[in-house]
Amino acid sequence: MRYLKKVIPCFTMLLIIGCFTKTQHKNRLSNDRNIFEPVGNVYFDDLLAQAAEEKKPLLLFFTAYSARSTSRMEDYIRQNKAIIKRLKSDFIFVPLHLDNKEKLSKNELVTNEITQRTVGQKYYKWQVEKFKTNAQPYFVIIDAKGNKVKDMIYTKDFSKINDFFLKK
Repeated sequence: MRYLKKVIPCFTMLLIIGCFTKTQHKNRLSNDRNIFEPVGNVYFDDLLAQAAEEKKPLLLFFTAYSARSTSRMEDYIRQNKAIIKRLKSDFIFVPLHLDNKEKLSKNELVTNEITQRTVGQKYYKWQVEKFKTNAQPYFVIIDAKGNKVKDMIYTKDFSKINDFFLKK
């Protein structure tokens, strides 16, 4: 009986926290803040083609669900309406989650030194091979020809974040 008295309040607290988290999630999707939601399995060549078609640079955001530093930068960016507006209007913005566990199709599986079985592993390979870094968060702007224009890794310096996103 003593055990139940301790467990039930804890269980109630978990339910409240769970509901709070769902509410936070709904708020995250409202007010044009859903740009950081995962995009699933995308292809680099298709993204470049879309950037060329729309005459916008491609902005890749290499991130992870579990990376605390990416959450901090995302929170700052979400609160900055000028950055959000620019991300939505001036770029093809694509968040790529390196810990995405979605399975690759059989024809996409890559077996060499390391077998890639998930979308996240595929994105990790892109980041390391194309941009020579495995930093998270990592933002990279790419022109329609596939050339890196500029990049940025994690920083707490808000002026650097603003310069990266707002200076043309």
